[in-house]
Amino acid sequence: GGGGGDGGGAAVGDAADPYKRKYKAIALCLQTLVNTLQGNYVNFGVFALYDDPALTDALHACVAHGTPITLADGTARRVE
Repeated sequence: GGGGGDGGGAAVGDAADPYKRKYKAIALCLQTLVNTLQGNYVNFGVFALYDDPALTDALHACVAHGTPITLADGTARRVE
């Protein structure tokens, strides 16, 4: 049937669930940043050496997306 669970958009019931609507994507972005920083994949000191703002931009984006999360929404569901 049309529009099933193919990832093409949010289901009708998802509009009432702030986790599925918004916070799941934020959690995924934050987890990706944590994995990158903890994984020892990149020497992040070279970003400053070459005046590359990528790391600073990523950190600012995570803070900007994380600050509007209310305590009630943040503790309502366990992120895996």
